Amino acid sequence: MRRVLYVALLINLTALFADYHSSTALAQESPQWQATLVSVEGDVVVRKLAGKWLSAQLNDSIMFGDSINVRQYSRAAIKLPDGAVLRLDQNTTITFVKPVDENRSWLNITDGLIHIISRFPRALKIVTPYANAGIEGTEFSVEVKKNETVVTVLEGVVSVSAAAGAVDASSGQRVSAISGQQPTSQLVIRPEDAVQWSLYYMPILDDEFPATDPDSIRNSNSLVYRAAGKLSVGRVNEAESDIVTALELEPGNSAAVALRSIVALAQNQKNAALSIASEAVALDPDSAAALIALSYVQQANFDLSAALKSLQLAITVEPDNALAWARLSEIWLALEDLDQSLDAAETSIELNPDLALTQIVLGFAYLTRVKTDSAKDAFKKAVVLDQSAPLARLGLGLVHIRNGNLNLGREQIEIAVALDPGNAKIRSYMGKAYDEERRDNLAETQFEISKQLDPQDPTPWFYDAIRKQSSNRPIESLADLYRSIELNDNRAIYRSQFALDSDLAIRGTSVARIYDDLGFDHLARQEASRSLGVTPSNHSAHRFLSDAYSRKPRHEIARVSELLQSQLLQPVNVSPVQPSLPFLYLNSASNFGSFDIGLNEYTSLFESDGPRLLTTLAAGSQKTKGGEFITFGQSKNFSYSAGFSGVDTDGFRINNDENDEIVNVFSQWAVTPKLNLQAEFRNRNTLLGDSHLKFDPMNFDPTLRLNIDETVARIGVQLRAFPGSTTLLSGIYAEKDENRSEGTNFVEDVASSGYELEVQQILESESYSTVAGVGFHESDSSFIDYDSRNMYLYGDFVYPASLRWTIGASFNEVEGSETKTNHFGPKFGLEWTPVNHLTVRAAAFAAPRRPLVVGQSIEPTEIAGFNQFYDDNNGSEAEKYGLGLDLSTGRKFYYGLELTRRVTDFSAGSEFELREEEQISGYFNWIISDSWSFTIDLSYENYRNDLPATNNINTPTQLESTNVPVSFRYFSRSGYFAQVQATYIRQNLERGNNASMSDGEDDVALVDALVGYRFAQKKGAISFSVRNAGGEYFLYQDNAFRSAATTRSAESIPERELLLKASFSFH
Repeated sequence: MRRVLYVALLINLTALFADYHSSTALAQESPQWQATLVSVEGDVVVRKLAGKWLSAQLNDSIMFGDSINVRQYSRAAIKLPDGAVLRLDQNTTITFVKPVDENRSWLNITDGLIHIISRFPRALKIVTPYANAGIEGTEFSVEVKKNETVVTVLEGVVSVSAAAGAVDASSGQRVSAISGQQPTSQLVIRPEDAVQWSLYYMPILDDEFPATDPDSIRNSNSLVYRAAGKLSVGRVNEAESDIVTALELEPGNSAAVALRSIVALAQNQKNAALSIASEAVALDPDSAAALIALSYVQQANFDLSAALKSLQLAITVEPDNALAWARLSEIWLALEDLDQSLDAAETSIELNPDLALTQIVLGFAYLTRVKTDSAKDAFKKAVVLDQSAPLARLGLGLVHIRNGNLNLGREQIEIAVALDPGNAKIRSYMGKAYDEERRDNLAETQFEISKQLDPQDPTPWFYDAIRKQSSNRPIESLADLYRSIELNDNRAIYRSQFALDSDLAIRGTSVARIYDDLGFDHLARQEASRSLGVTPSNHSAHRFLSDAYSRKPRHEIARVSELLQSQLLQPVNVSPVQPSLPFLYLNSASNFGSFDIGLNEYTSLFESDGPRLLTTLAAGSQKTKGGEFITFGQSKNFSYSAGFSGVDTDGFRINNDENDEIVNVFSQWAVTPKLNLQAEFRNRNTLLGDSHLKFDPMNFDPTLRLNIDETVARIGVQLRAFPGSTTLLSGIYAEKDENRSEGTNFVEDVASSGYELEVQQILESESYSTVAGVGFHESDSSFIDYDSRNMYLYGDFVYPASLRWTIGASFNEVEGSETKTNHFGPKFGLEWTPVNHLTVRAAAFAAPRRPLVVGQSIEPTEIAGFNQFYDDNNGSEAEKYGLGLDLSTGRKFYYGLELTRRVTDFSAGSEFELREEEQISGYFNWIISDSWSFTIDLSYENYRNDLPATNNINTPTQLESTNVPVSFRYFSRSGYFAQVQATYIRQNLERGNNASMSDGEDDVALVDALVGYRFAQKKGAISFSVRNAGGEYFLYQDNAFRSAATTRSAESIPERELLLKASFSFH
């Protein structure tokens, strides 16, 4: 008889989330306390009170007084009332005892091994013949062995006490408690080894495989099947013994070798798994089991094309193998070919209707189509067919979250983790769920565990980057983002290789936000450009580029065009549409200043049904006041956003006031997974005076008034007929009434209306992409009518590996009231990456300024990182040449240089001016620490007008501009952030001899500052900023004379500006 030891353990987790679900009692005196069996594998029995042992079934209820016995070659999982999950190994017996106090449930372990995931600060007391343990909110295992209890901590902090003393243990430590001895702790190199028995080993054999076949069998194939059965319940060592024996009997047994590759893969030994699986295929190229094993390894290494080929070969050599067809269906789904996936799934069901994997794939296919009821049914069938399958539980979790029930979804994902604790990607999903619940510490822990489990997986790095950005840690976020880029084939925009959940909600704006927080504008543009070169249909990259253009002068057309492309390419998602974004030439006051903290404070990591609300309020000097309100949400395959933005300011001088009122309503409907429709309505009403700076700030028109009333209706169609193909259709109709008055002597009322229809076809493959399109435009106004057509073709390809080429051309035909012009524009771009972290870019192209009803187009805006569409007047034609260099050093320093020359035949009414622009720009970005960043940007431009129009004597003939902002930014983990920026500005302006306005030279140094605080749990932020803190008066010529802008003013004014802004998100 074993000696009974009385050793007491007390296990506590220090938790920062003590207020979360504090009303949820893990154990109560109420008889309603009830646990649930969520997985039963093999021979598991339950005894009610003092009754008989009866076979356990899935979803059986467990009450106080009930006992559970898990027998040999079996496993079980139990979910407690608060969501905590217990996984029981073979030969384990437990009893739930009614608690003595209401603060603890008591779990009596007679013998065996359990793995516990508990997230709430409520205690569970574990009683064994040798030890007692009280736990709170952690993840660990408890093993009751002869004369000893062993606790291994995977995460959290544990305090273990016994009669002879106590010891503390943290993550990665193991505590041993032996009767009469001081408990001891030691560091464990691989603490996850303590739960190897609970891992999920993917099946590769298309047949039943009992683990309990007689030990006397000596047939190699029978041994392989028995080994597979033992793996299915986590008995790795015993399975390996059978594999060794099978190979002794038959050295070339391919299936035996293939099983070894599955073991290596489950333990995240990818290189070894690939080598072993390749050996299995070499031993028998006609073995479907070996090919299935190889496909798992190839998928884990993100080589979906290779996995597809392996499975296509598997169904060729064994066409009746249901598992091979199910795996093929899974890979087709990962490649976003839903039709092929469903066809393969149907074949698999015909061959074997009881295969869990087929139901799992169907569930995710239905989820892709937002058929959540059908998805739930499929996942539930999969749970019944294979109660150990973690993806079935993950799928159920995603369905619940998609339907707006985050709590139930998170519980299902926790079960999935308990069923396969070594699965890095499922850990990432659990981290996402915790992040959605605003449980930052738990989310961080799960992402860190995922990184350790699979260091080559970009998923946890990407989502942890988003989490850190939302937690006011953008510098740490950038480091994680770059690591995810390196692991994701150097694509800056993350694309999930897991492909079972589309991860749509956070791509794009959140990534751009990291660069925006740090002020790394050049990096943002180059990363977006690089991503578009790889995947021009990636909506995230287009939004990324649109945000990066927002602070570049004369890039308004490019900005709103990239925004339009992002919207047309996006799937149905839960992102808000900011009302002011699609409109051209709004003043900085309309966007509440350049220190924007509003829209992207809300970041959801999951698609989920339900309404949301974003609110931004602002008030500042010059009697500035404004607000923005956006309600948005998603319901199944339909999303919507409706917003209002209003701002009013007196400006810094007489007649510098502005009032903007903007309304935007947007909706999108996924008719099928291949076909998306969207519609948008927006209206802008602007009333303002003279907003421009014409060198002398006092040179303005005190009587000029401008009233703009613009209404836009837009429709969009996105069709993805087959993988790699995207077809877009954009239709825009706009009406605009622009009333301009100068006192009582001059009143001009220009009414215009027009439509634009564009069609674009995108084709993508691993080595090249093409973008082709045509457009039609027609507009009427009080002064001039336009009828235009355009077509274009762009091709991107890589050859050799270090060179990416862009070659294209456009043709534009514009017919005005009295003229008709044709323009052919060749395009050339080159990106050369001779070594890592160094890129040389070059481009040469011609681009006209064709008529656009609202300034938006779906034609590509950039080539090799150089913008080709500027805010010129209609009819202008430009040629641009560029050379750029971008490099980084040790993830601390990022710097680059860019040289451009642009020559424009600028349309100035009935005349054309010959304008030349030469620009040198450079940047230096320095990550000083996890809290501090430093940025220097340099911009020098020499503008010349060698042939000024005779109808405007005041137009500048030469303007030299130098702009050098130097910025320090600070970010605290507690939520505070700050920035101080000093900007040197110098201008040398020349006008013609007959000019009535002044010219000359001036320079100034301006200081801007900002302090702010991000609220916890992503609830919003508040900031206070001051621009031109010294109130410096200076002379400055803005860019109004160089563009079609009628309202856009300079970013800096010769007066101090103060602004207080607060943003709030509600969900």
